[in-house]
Amino acid sequence: MLSPLIESIELTEFRGIRGCRNPIKLSRFSVLIGRNNSGKTAILEALSMLLVDSISTKRFPPVEWTIANYMNYLHGGVDSLIYCYVGKAVINYVIHGERMTWEYKGGGSASIASLKEGPLSRDQLAKLLGFKYYDQALTSIFLLPNDTRFLRELTHALSSKKEWVKVEKSGANTSIVELIDKVVHDSFTEATVRFNTIVLRKELPDGHVIYVNASDLGDGVERVLIYGLWLETYRPKVVLWDDIEASAHPGLIESVLEWLASKDWQVVLTTHSYDVLERLIAVEPEDASIIALKKDSSDILESKVLSLDELSDMLESHMDIRRVVDIL
Repeated sequence: MLSPLIESIELTEFRGIRGCRNPIKLSRFSVLIGRNNSGKTAILEALSMLLVDSISTKRFPPVEWTIANYMNYLHGGVDSLIYCYVGKAVINYVIHGERMTWEYKGGGSASIASLKEGPLSRDQLAKLLGFKYYDQALTSIFLLPNDTRFLRELTHALSSKKEWVKVEKSGANTSIVELIDKVVHDSFTEATVRFNTIVLRKELPDGHVIYVNASDLGDGVERVLIYGLWLETYRPKVVLWDDIEASAHPGLIESVLEWLASKDWQVVLTTHSYDVLERLIAVEPEDASIIALKKDSSDILESKVLSLDELSDMLESHMDIRRVVDIL
């Protein structure tokens, strides 16, 4: 069994989190749960910052969004990276047993350093993650936000000729459609591009072929299709998926969990959904854990890690797992 690339994370004055009572320990397949504003999305964003040395770093290829764009579009500005908008945000990581830190003081710059050996260069960081060059490492950690604007930008970027040849070469245009076919009544054969947009090819019983726009599939299916094409094409080492259940039927959720669990990447998801937790038991990914989060009145984050066996026991006792945060 492969060990997680990122073993733990600890935040200090990052986003709405003033500090962590203990480091948050991650597994190969981690699911974050907690009330609204408990820090779930902030943790995903902090994990995605590992490779960022400037707010002008582009982190969403082929979408030309920088960290500054992301913060402006989703959070109202880059100052939101820092707790109370002033001071210094610090993130501590453990990667393959090596402690690392990331700092942001405002003004557009960031820094990454080993706590034992001093500052790391871009290429030294890339090598720690298993890549020869920094540019290669930039596609090793993908953040999938629950944001319609980003989804539209990604759809447009993937449908360009330059990107679609990568999609076809990876086989993502057929493999992801196989996942979609499991949960819809239609029978699609492949994803393709027509008139500068992504469509699914459908063969009718009489032999006719029609093409259905991705945007007409329903929000949940469209989101899985576009994000699935993205991930299968670029094959990152870490997948960070916010609100995985958004607009998705329980059958689709189970198929996505099975697909994610079948790959060799590290997965960190957030959810508010009982269906996700219930389907997680059915799928039973290797090295999976549920991390319950709760912030106190001083914005200090506390976490409790549950195993799948503990989750299963709670479900069998008819306990509402979403209330587990109340015991922290």
